[in-house]
Amino acid sequence: MHLATIGQTKVKLNWWFLLLLFVYLLLDIWEQAMGVFLVVIWHELWHVFVAKSYGLKVHEIELLPYGGVAKIDGLVGKEGNLEVKVALAGPLSNFFLAVIIAAGLHWGWFYHPLAYFMFMYNLLIGLFNLLPVLPLDGGRILRGYLANFWGVLSTTTWVARLGQGVALLMVALGGVGFYLGLFNFHLIIIALFLWRGAAAEREQAFYFHWRSLLGKKKQYLQEKIIQGVTLVARPDLMVKEVLPKLNPNKYNLIKVIDAQGIEQHTISEEQLFRYLTEGNYDTAISQIPKK
Repeated sequence: MHLATIGQTKVKLNWWFLLLLFVYLLLDIWEQAMGVFLVVIWHELWHVFVAKSYGLKVHEIELLPYGGVAKIDGLVGKEGNLEVKVALAGPLSNFFLAVIIAAGLHWGWFYHPLAYFMFMYNLLIGLFNLLPVLPLDGGRILRGYLANFWGVLSTTTWVARLGQGVALLMVALGGVGFYLGLFNFHLIIIALFLWRGAAAEREQAFYFHWRSLLGKKKQYLQEKIIQGVTLVARPDLMVKEVLPKLNPNKYNLIKVIDAQGIEQHTISEEQLFRYLTEGNYDTAISQIPKK
């Protein structure tokens, strides 16, 4: 549901989050409902603030029960661990707010039952989002670091699978809780969002990888010199098998070397992309024409 537009950024409220707020209202705990809403808004706005401070465009924010999802153009695969910085902003903002509230309660600056709820909810949102699984902030932090070594495609796939594993664990815990008479519907709702979010990350992994690779041509034209990396591959390796191995943060050269250790030829990144766009996914790299 479209909630507002701030600048060029659309703010959406997920229907399940809206349902959760409605349940809070039915239970006559509207103050907690407002508290949850404000904490989630606070969390996401800090992601947006940090992203924009680095010149990134934020298209949309979708508010979810555990935080939200900000669609930030060109964030994944950026050098300098930029995704790490943007992802950290949300949880750190929650911890900062929790400290302010705790200080206020301790020193008697204010007292209200909602203040303790806000303190606990900020802590929970901050800690939960630091779990190292996608689509949570902790997973984005982990991807930001590991993508430098494994590439965006492999890292995203692996960390998203962890997210789906945690979602299944939460469902199992919910089942045990139901059996023991301690059912918590929050756990099931969050598990559902975690599973769907992780699945979406896996679906977009190839797109993230491809986009980060293509962005290097613009960087090369601007800077005239960029760091490169050389990969060694056998002639019978398929073109589609090379793509996940490419480093999105460096220019890739593929040396084709046969079983006798003799170099046949060298393929540039641009040659490989041109061949891919022609639909030659299942062709051996030895078939790529020499330039």
